[in-house]
Amino acid sequence: MARPVSSFDCIARIWDAAILLGLEFLVAGDIIRTVVVDPTFNNVLVLGLIVLIRTFLSMSLQLELEGRWPLQHDPPKVKNQGEVSSANVRDE
Repeated sequence: MARPVSSFDCIARIWDAAILLGLEFLVAGDIIRTVVVDPTFNNVLVLGLIVLIRTFLSMSLQLELEGRWPLQHDPPKVKNQGEVSSANVRDE
């Protein structure tokens, strides 16, 4: 049985989603700044490091928020014995 969702969980999800969105904007801003202002090799390396760190933070937050990795699909839902719902199954 699932536990009831507390108000803390709701607030934590909203904050996590806001932080994820903010990280995406910061990465986009850093890419634009590096390309437009001064695309030196040193700036590109610093940009790569920043993007790597922010990607790790985003993936960690998403794992905490959703309980699964960003590229991990939801497991198929089982209706009855052996029957699999077609809602989460992809056609190959």
